[in-house]
Amino acid sequence: MNKTRIIDRSVLEISSYIKSREFREFDGDRYRRILNGVGDRTHKKKEDIREDITDLIELMKILGADLQEINSITIELLKNLPRDIKYIFNLEKKEDFFYIQKYGFDTVVINKNIVENSSVEYDLDKIKKKNIKIILEIYANNLEKALLQIEELKGKIDLCDFKGIKIFGLSEEYPHEIGVNIKKFKNKLVCMGENIDIWICPDNKSFSATALAVELYDEGVDYINLSFNGFKSESINNWACFEEVVMALNIIYKKEIKSTTNLFPQVKGLFEKLTDFIIEDNKPVIGSGIFKCESGIHVDGINKDSSTYEPFNPEIIGQKREFILGKHSGSKGLEIKLKELGINFKKEELSNLLDRIREKSILNSGVMDNQIIFNLVSECEL
Repeated sequence: MNKTRIIDRSVLEISSYIKSREFREFDGDRYRRILNGVGDRTHKKKEDIREDITDLIELMKILGADLQEINSITIELLKNLPRDIKYIFNLEKKEDFFYIQKYGFDTVVINKNIVENSSVEYDLDKIKKKNIKIILEIYANNLEKALLQIEELKGKIDLCDFKGIKIFGLSEEYPHEIGVNIKKFKNKLVCMGENIDIWICPDNKSFSATALAVELYDEGVDYINLSFNGFKSESINNWACFEEVVMALNIIYKKEIKSTTNLFPQVKGLFEKLTDFIIEDNKPVIGSGIFKCESGIHVDGINKDSSTYEPFNPEIIGQKREFILGKHSGSKGLEIKLKELGINFKKEELSNLLDRIREKSILNSGVMDNQIIFNLVSECEL
């Protein structure tokens, strides 16, 4: 059984995004304040945002998140955290120590810049005495640079006080080498004591964060940080994508990930509602168009054996397969679509209809709904 645990930071990033856009300009002449209930173009209210984020937290747990990382902004936004969820608290500023005691967090992530600040020594001592697990957070493009930063901290702080090291980045590490490099890295952490936990949050600067996260899981690293749609406040595809990693582990690697993946469409809806980001139709796993097929040869292949072109059944992620007609359609795809629509036909009569469909598709920039097809069938007197 793999010991790696998945930490989701989607809610932390979305909370930070909402806070950063607390004032936003609309129509070029006025500002709207989201958190005071005025809302954006969809008229979001404070209570609606809280309800949506609460739903998101609960759904991410069902989808496979062992723990969820939050910050003070998340707490301020929600006021009351959903129960039966395991949280990691990210301490981002001195004032955040207050929340540790109030909410009883047993694991806290603290950035090295805060740790180096002498003004927080008293607060750090207080949480150490309460046996709270403290994780040191650093940013590094590779493991060698991470080690250099840890070496620089010697003499400044007692590294044995930390139970784990969390590394953001690693964009310069190659997925196929990460297993060997992680082992070497851990062997060099003698200054932090034995049994130190390794936490990794891969970023996507080199477009390999998902692959890196999957390899880290396969190598048994202690914790991997993911985010839905790779979301980082104000942008997408910055971190390893939660949905891609979970599906890769479930489908490709056959790992035992407890995940109800047919809920991805619900999470996608909440994500778009909370962030105003529209997920592209061709986005892996969560794109609404990934199971739409137009090409004649593809339609024929999928109809005979769906595994020919599809890596998994669409129902697994709460979607449906859809054959669409357009300029790339062939006679087989047309036959399947007509049967789907309950239209009787003779094969020898389809040539003219197929030509009309291709022409119409080009004129309509590819848009071909069922009503257009019915109209063309009528025009061709099928």
